[in-house]
Amino acid sequence: MSDVQYCNAVAHDELPFLGFWMLRIATVGRVWVLACGTEAQQKEWIAKINAQREQTKPEGLDGYSSGDTFELSDTRELYLSRSFRWGPGSKRCVLNNRRLLRRPPVGPDAPSPGPLVAQLLHNALALHQRRDSDDYSSSTVMAFLDCTVALQGVDLDDMSNHQQLAFWLNLYHCMLLHALLFVGPPTSTRTWPSWFSSNCYEVAGTVVSLAEVEHCILRRPMSQPATKAGLIQGIYPEVPKWHEDDPRQRFALPYKEPRINFVLNCASVSYPNDIMVFAADTIEAQLNEASSRFILKTVQTVSVSKIRREIVLPKVCEWYTDDFGFTTLDCVRYIQTYISEQPVGSANKKELLELSLMLNALLPEAPDIWGRTKEKWEGTVKFGSMRAEFHQNFTEHPQPNPAVFTEQQHDHGMNRFV
Repeated sequence: MSDVQYCNAVAHDELPFLGFWMLRIATVGRVWVLACGTEAQQKEWIAKINAQREQTKPEGLDGYSSGDTFELSDTRELYLSRSFRWGPGSKRCVLNNRRLLRRPPVGPDAPSPGPLVAQLLHNALALHQRRDSDDYSSSTVMAFLDCTVALQGVDLDDMSNHQQLAFWLNLYHCMLLHALLFVGPPTSTRTWPSWFSSNCYEVAGTVVSLAEVEHCILRRPMSQPATKAGLIQGIYPEVPKWHEDDPRQRFALPYKEPRINFVLNCASVSYPNDIMVFAADTIEAQLNEASSRFILKTVQTVSVSKIRREIVLPKVCEWYTDDFGFTTLDCVRYIQTYISEQPVGSANKKELLELSLMLNALLPEAPDIWGRTKEKWEGTVKFGSMRAEFHQNFTEHPQPNPAVFTEQQHDHGMNRFV
């Protein structure tokens, strides 16, 4: 009972179940709606629950005051949902399930999916930065959780390719940060696969996990991860696949986009700790900027001897070599060509140019000072590791972080959902 934030009546125009009087019981992580046979029973339940809540409230703590910091007692119990409509025997941790969604004509029209998920990602990043401060209060968290419920009713039809790509990239990162905040990171390398497969959002009337967004939607037209010698063992021992008749197939990206390998951040410390909020009208420039930052952080050239150098590529290039060509050198060529073509005004242009020249000089077809090409390349390509450790903090790149939800936004969210 100490977890209860408030208990009150549900107006008939909010949830018109004829012949019943409804009441809501709200914790930080979930809002429960109960039906009573008479209005007298409804009022009696509300009075008893509120009285019990006052008795169990910690001394000196004003229940659901906007300034209270808090801790969720058992997040797995709050979020773990099982339903046959999400697949027989499914055991999914559906994160955006705090409230019932009021759909038209009872509720408002669904918001535009692109701006909605972009704002949710802005606020997820802001919550990450404020989780150890006094600004991390129950009201801001409840407002964020309530607004994620709106994803259940969005319409994803008739989206352009850029709108589709921006939506799913933002949704993946929002869901990732949401899970890290309220469920916590995987406890070991062995639990990494199940963590990405079980943490889900309900979107457009169906449920998708982090692993499904990555492999069945964003990477659908691209190569499957290499599994030779256990290259991806411990991360995704079995990549999720949807049946041809699965209605979610309509969400899959229709074209190949190799830059997804650079911008999709799984929160490993092997990746940068900043996340970009993508917009459909600027996504090309944003993909270039995010890819450049990733390449600068993860690609290295190392001197082995006076004539021999070593190129170290990120692990993702080993897993998805076929997205860049057929060999590891094709990965080097793609990266070198890509960064050499960035416009002069790009951020980190000097560092990119230096890396581009260094990589170009190491390619087998690169001419020497006399204009002769090498008969063979006297160097090696190696791959960095993918560390199964998670970043503790994230920042938004490159825009400054907006404020988290205000009290007015929270009140508006309360009016939108039951």
